[in-house]
Amino acid sequence: MADIDLRDAAGAVVPLTINADPAKAAKQDAGNALLGALVVRDDEGTAFNPDALPQTLAYTSGVLTSVSVTDGTDTWVQTFTYTSGNLTGVSAWVKQ
Repeated sequence: MADIDLRDAAGAVVPLTINADPAKAAKQDAGNALLGALVVRDDEGTAFNPDALPQTLAYTSGVLTSVSVTDGTDTWVQTFTYTSGNLTGVSAWVKQ
């Protein structure tokens, strides 16, 4: 690993101390792993990650009405409802 000098505008080396607390680093790694594993549950209680799947958007008269995702075996749909042209509801993911 190469040493890196932190320098000010005049080019002088600025002292830098990094205090790497192994306990904090491990906690951060665990938190990052948890965030990468977040899933939602559909209407049947099945856990899945819609953000990791391709999405298909459906429109009616130019208004977004639903989002569908599929893992190649199962498909889930989330629908949107509108009142006076404003989005007022988003359904749970419903397994088809």
